[in-house]
Amino acid sequence: MKVILNIDYSSGETEQIEFNKHDTFVVGRAKTNTHSQLKGDKYISRHHFILEVNPPDCFLKDLGSTNGTKINGVKLAKGEIRKLFKGDEIYVGRTTLSIDIQEESFDSTILKVPEVRCIECDKILLNEMSDKKSEEFLEIIYCKECLEKKAKISLIKINKLWFENAKKVLKHWPKKIDIHCLEPLIEKEFTRDELINTLRDLKFSEKQIEMMLKHAVDSIKAITCYGCNKIITEMANRNGQGEIIRDNCVYFCPHCRPEREGNISCKSLGDYELIKLLSSGGMGEIYKAWHTITGRIVVLKKISPQIIIDEKAYKLFQREIAVMARLKHPNIVHLYEHGRIDNNYYFITEFMNGGDVGELIKKKLSPLPYEMACNIVCQILQGLEFAHTQNYIHRDIKPDNILLSTAKDGIQAKLSDFGLAKNFQDAGGSMLTQEKEFMGTLLFMPPEQLRNYRYVKPPSDLYSMGVTLYYLLTGKYIFEYPSPLDLLMASLEGKKIDLNQYEDPLLMILGTDPIPVEKYIPHIPDRLARIVNKSIMKNEQDRYLSAREFREDIRRAIGTS
Repeated sequence: MKVILNIDYSSGETEQIEFNKHDTFVVGRAKTNTHSQLKGDKYISRHHFILEVNPPDCFLKDLGSTNGTKINGVKLAKGEIRKLFKGDEIYVGRTTLSIDIQEESFDSTILKVPEVRCIECDKILLNEMSDKKSEEFLEIIYCKECLEKKAKISLIKINKLWFENAKKVLKHWPKKIDIHCLEPLIEKEFTRDELINTLRDLKFSEKQIEMMLKHAVDSIKAITCYGCNKIITEMANRNGQGEIIRDNCVYFCPHCRPEREGNISCKSLGDYELIKLLSSGGMGEIYKAWHTITGRIVVLKKISPQIIIDEKAYKLFQREIAVMARLKHPNIVHLYEHGRIDNNYYFITEFMNGGDVGELIKKKLSPLPYEMACNIVCQILQGLEFAHTQNYIHRDIKPDNILLSTAKDGIQAKLSDFGLAKNFQDAGGSMLTQEKEFMGTLLFMPPEQLRNYRYVKPPSDLYSMGVTLYYLLTGKYIFEYPSPLDLLMASLEGKKIDLNQYEDPLLMILGTDPIPVEKYIPHIPDRLARIVNKSIMKNEQDRYLSAREFREDIRRAIGTS
């Protein structure tokens, strides 16, 4: 499917613009932050309206234009949103625009994507696709070699404890054995089959190999139940991830598993018992859950059926999630699993016991101290730097997506929901039709992301990171618009804030200069103020261009290495 925007100018000239993927399109007289100035039509406003296209759907929002926007002769109210259909005509100033929606012919013998790569080794998948139709390409995630590896039992790491256990086992063996031949294996990882073959090559007997394998699980650092402190290492490692992620997780044995909190309509999903509904929204529902196989506490995100509208959307979503699973960094929330049970689409991530940084500010009823805010942001910039080197853009950085947990050396911060904003939009979600829900996202969004949603670059993420730092330091948005902390404080004082008295956030993002941070914090150190103000500049080239540069400037400003 594709949406075609036909433009007829008063001069007689015509223009045609095609959209075959999700995108946004801003029309206005301004020379910056618009796609089209409509060739000199002086009767249109600086930012007249915005189109959001996600074929076959198309939505238009009037941006408070002076002379108004008409659809099929009917004038929209300022700020009104209208869904457009094939044949609809839009009248702005002296220009007419019309909408055409076309189905594209589909040739199943032609490759529709330029290349498909294995998400494990990045090899281009050619042999795997030779007998596939193009609509089946999205199902291919792994090359044949990586698929065979994944089919084997999870990796066993030969650590020093395993080596010591093996020495004890073999010490009293009737036939003398040179145990030191195992030393080169220390700190290496093997599948079960690889380890067996390696030990056979070293001339160990089948009985000896069996005994050494028995101690492979015993050599993993003990994992204990959070409730009774019972060792549950074997249970936690049933899916082979216990050793890898033990430091990030809380485990409960079946006897101590957490009680369900609140009224949850869905008690379980697959191998997960749902404990508590954490939040719900346009994308779906988020639960705290207990994994019955490993005892691990996790976050389960169940996707709304309205988002995954068909099988193709699901395959796209599934592939993007699988690719995201490769983003493994101490400051990025770990994605464990994703899948579908009946019509329930879900994915599983690690549980962070400190909640998100937006919640932290609400609990404190105040912004964060300089050092705390800068420490959190610097940690997230480390994760962002790694993601950007892997060619991933987040697109939705905001306080709600920065999760916290207590660590031995203080607070650990991690960036969550990597790539999910793009997945949500690609799968059929709309920013304009769920604008209230998206307000928290919109006001952290750079202007270029409104202009060209699909092709944003690292500076866009860094702008959102700058707005986030501004919010952590001030409790305010960078524009004159009530923040969550403002709304909460007003509520506690028995006051009600009328959001309709404020300018449309879309217009502020496109055309209003940000408020300098020192207006809200007069005594902020000059060096830190310059960093914050630079990070939220409207022009990409005036901002930080790399996460490393942004992070290093912050550290110098607050005197940390």
